[in-house]
Amino acid sequence: MLSNTSGDFIDKKILYIGLAMLAIAMLVLILNLSNTANITSGFSNVLVAQNITVPSDGFAPLVLNASNMSYFFIIAALNKPANIYLLNASGYSAWKAGTSSNRTGLAEAILLEGRGAFAVYANAVNVTIPPSVGLSSAPLYIFNKSGFYPAGKYYFIVDNTNGSASTGSPIQEKAVYLPPLTNSSMATGAFSSLGSQIAQEVIYGVIFFVLLVAGIVVLLYGYFKKPKDVQPDHPVSTKLPTNADQAYVDRLYKNIEKSKKAKKKKA
Repeated sequence: MLSNTSGDFIDKKILYIGLAMLAIAMLVLILNLSNTANITSGFSNVLVAQNITVPSDGFAPLVLNASNMSYFFIIAALNKPANIYLLNASGYSAWKAGTSSNRTGLAEAILLEGRGAFAVYANAVNVTIPPSVGLSSAPLYIFNKSGFYPAGKYYFIVDNTNGSASTGSPIQEKAVYLPPLTNSSMATGAFSSLGSQIAQEVIYGVIFFVLLVAGIVVLLYGYFKKPKDVQPDHPVSTKLPTNADQAYVDRLYKNIEKSKKAKKKKA
């Protein structure tokens, strides 16, 4: 009779392998969380965040100063749609003068495309400079998609004047931007380490997922796999009888037959 205990159906070696894989997966998860904290810290060290209230029938400029050819990185999130522009100093002056006439702020910004207006967005809620597919509304006009701009003073404007979809009510703006970096090597240096950390996080995430799934599969396999060396609780002898054993049985049988014949004669 075979034992029916659960131990007969568990391969402990395979279970240990599965547990080891899960332990490694947890270690990778801890490393990934640590790397995420470093990325967050890295971004907070280089980015500036501002909460801005754009008045009803007004506008709010964010001023950026570039001492040389500079890289701009700006993210703006609004709770209501508005027109958004990136203007240099001369474009800003012309835009303010034009909006004092009968033209709307958006119409004036469009007239300044290539002549002081570097980016124009109409009734947007989320904007990034340089534009980012999936994160930013599509611009009506963009000077370039590289994010590099000549030296000068720039104004990132959220326009809620006539022509804005939200004119008449204030707008809450959350702006996050990178102070202008004066050359491509500085821009590359600012993001290279962050980029490598993000790549590491992706790799850690893939490794964690693979180890987690594999560890669970191995554990289940080890639990339900019956070991090959399972033995009966009460082993049954499979030894074949020898010639001597057979002779003994034959003699015993003959003695029984003689005893039966003797009993018949007496009767």
